Amino acid sequence: MFIEKFKVESPNVKYMEDEIHSVYNYETTELVHENRNGSYQWTVKPKTVQYEFKTDTRVPKLGFAPIYQAPFFIFFFFFSFLCARALIFCGLILKS
Repeated sequence: MFIEKFKVESPNVKYMEDEIHSVYNYETTELVHENRNGSYQWTVKPKTVQYEFKTDTRVPKLGFAPIYQAPFFIFFFFFSFLCARALIFCGLILKS
């Protein structure tokens, strides 16, 4: 089943104009080696790590380069092609 659009209703999710902010609390345990009253012991403690995520909802433009950069890339590739051909030509002249 394909779902095109959906919305999450949660106190940890906030929708902005161009992005979604969310908070996730990862609950785990931590093993600590402690000195208590002159003796060492292992203690297991709860630990919570809070992660904040920001997701951009705008779809980026796809393609090789923005329009204003296209002439530069065309010139660069054409110039590189000419330089490579010139080096090959000069190499053949020098070898003979």
